[in-house]
Amino acid sequence: MNEKNYAGSILVVDDDPVIAELLAKMLEKPGHTVQIAEDAGEMFSIVESAPPDLIILDVMLPGANGFDLAVRLKEKEETRDIPIIFMTVKAEVKDKVKAFKLGVVDYLTKPIDLEEAAARINTHLTLRRLQKSLEEKNRRLRREISDRKQADEALRESEDRYRALFNYASDYIFIIDPTHKDGPAIVDVNEYACAKHGYTREELVGKPYSVIDDIDSQKDLTDKALRILGGEILNFESVHVCRDGSKFPVEVSARLIDIKTEPVMIAIVRDITKRRQAEEQVKASLKEKEMLLKEIHHRVKNNLQLINSFLSLQSRRLNDKESIALLKEVENRVNSIALIHEKMYCSESLGQIDFGEYIRDLTTHLFNSSPARISGVRLNLKMADLFLVIDKAIPCALIINELVTNSLKYAFPNGRKGEVSIELKTADSGKITLTAADDGIGLPAGFDMGKATTLGMQIVKALSKQVHGSVRVAKGSGTKFVLEFQVTKENGKEAKS
Repeated sequence: MNEKNYAGSILVVDDDPVIAELLAKMLEKPGHTVQIAEDAGEMFSIVESAPPDLIILDVMLPGANGFDLAVRLKEKEETRDIPIIFMTVKAEVKDKVKAFKLGVVDYLTKPIDLEEAAARINTHLTLRRLQKSLEEKNRRLRREISDRKQADEALRESEDRYRALFNYASDYIFIIDPTHKDGPAIVDVNEYACAKHGYTREELVGKPYSVIDDIDSQKDLTDKALRILGGEILNFESVHVCRDGSKFPVEVSARLIDIKTEPVMIAIVRDITKRRQAEEQVKASLKEKEMLLKEIHHRVKNNLQLINSFLSLQSRRLNDKESIALLKEVENRVNSIALIHEKMYCSESLGQIDFGEYIRDLTTHLFNSSPARISGVRLNLKMADLFLVIDKAIPCALIINELVTNSLKYAFPNGRKGEVSIELKTADSGKITLTAADDGIGLPAGFDMGKATTLGMQIVKALSKQVHGSVRVAKGSGTKFVLEFQVTKENGKEAKS
């Protein structure tokens, strides 16, 4: 059937001028009057001077958020009934519930599907026009109608207008009696819904709502009706069934209204088949990229292990102990990076690894590959839960490799017994402290970290700068190096961005 747009005044509130102008151009084509506000102050100035028919409000504005602004608008009598549609990059279920409880009528998710947005906006403008028309008509009836005949004629006119607006709406609209003895029953339905479901209006009116609701979606239908009777505005997904048995996914927005002083439920239903298909395409694409990244980490790990094999073969052809030791240190450095890629390949999250678990594996490998003369040295680990992204994990891994290798190489001469300890601590502020210590013979007298020229110390200093951190030597017996750096915290883990 043909859809009809009704021109209205719309206020778009968004600090992104590109999105605001895009919406404005789209809305002005069918004849809507559009104003743009970039912040809360400008919004209230426009609303107070000329209240619009509809407000499209970005949830996040400079110095304000959509929830607080919606509360302020709903507190004022002159702006209380203006429909508000939220715009947001992502909408969690709890945020939707909070918004609908405040009186927000809908959500637009960025990036915005302009066709879907136009349909939703037209629906709410239609309902707003219907509401204003009915309110104005009721006021006029109370003032002007002096007898029953005039009242009846005006009522019929009002109902005709309501029927026209109702049928021209671009969503499926059902008027439902939530208190019917046999369960929620359809008392009215628009032509658009009838055409989609394959029924005439006469066939649907009086029938249980369950006739067009999939059986799996009916389990909590009565509970939803009771909640709506209690004043809640519900927004949920369901599955509808057509006359021919075909099914399609829908999003339902339902609330309680009064028609002829009788409380009924109005359900605005949208076909979300295209949205579901797009979501499945995104999931498939994401799965493909995850598999590709896993394969990359696997191949990098294999290539690094191949390099280690070449180094090991080369060291067997050497007789110079110093050269063999240098190649062994290079092997350990390459292995520390290969282990990162192995962890990334096995990790559920391709962006982060469990760094505490990584340290355990790395230090165990270093101990197992160390000379037999340090068999009396123990390893003591104290690991906090920490997930690191790869660009921080690799520098930290190389730092640990250098410090533990130095302890095993120099701290316990002549079979001396002792302990190498690694401690990883996190703070709520996002500060990470990594301590590598031993109770061996200690550093040479006059050791100055800033002036150290050995390759190992140069690597440690360079990599600490790479993670925007600092490394220092702590006072005390033995040797203790302390690395401190900062991460962005998100849900107890380091943020990926």
